[in-house]
Amino acid sequence: MVASITLTELRNICTNLSPIQCDFYSEGAVVALESQEHVSGIGITVDGDFNENIPLTWDIKPNTNGWKEGRDSTEFGALAIAFFLVTSLTEYQVIEQSPIGTGFDYYLGYQEEHPDYDPDNFINAWLEVSGLAKGTPSEISDRVREKMVRIEKTGAVTMPGYVSVTAFGRPISYLKKK
Repeated sequence: MVASITLTELRNICTNLSPIQCDFYSEGAVVALESQEHVSGIGITVDGDFNENIPLTWDIKPNTNGWKEGRDSTEFGALAIAFFLVTSLTEYQVIEQSPIGTGFDYYLGYQEEHPDYDPDNFINAWLEVSGLAKGTPSEISDRVREKMVRIEKTGAVTMPGYVSVTAFGRPISYLKKK
């Protein structure tokens, strides 16, 4: 059970990515949430392989001049949410972005406390992420299904992985293991 997620703490959770990149993703999440008129403390429902309701908090007021294209805050904000959920609810941590053509967005590895953690063999799973500004339940299900099919077509099923789809309107995040 995750007590809460403080979005500005992503830089401390994803230590394999730069703090600046993490702050950018976190700010995208705040902008996506606030664009849907949510305030700090709103609960996000986690569905799929998990059943949680986690408060999301933040202590920043972003300058939205650089966030006028809603697709950007939705996309990058969905990454922030997915990274928090994977790190908090699974045995994995975010390792690095994957190249285009792999069929997924990020490589995952066991967290350092995990008994199978191996610093010389650290890529153990994958993560595919998607975001929706509003997202009805059927749109979320369709997006998860679309991502699962895409993963199967690329052959990325040789190792375990997760699909994360976040809809900021409700807010809800669907996290499913493949």
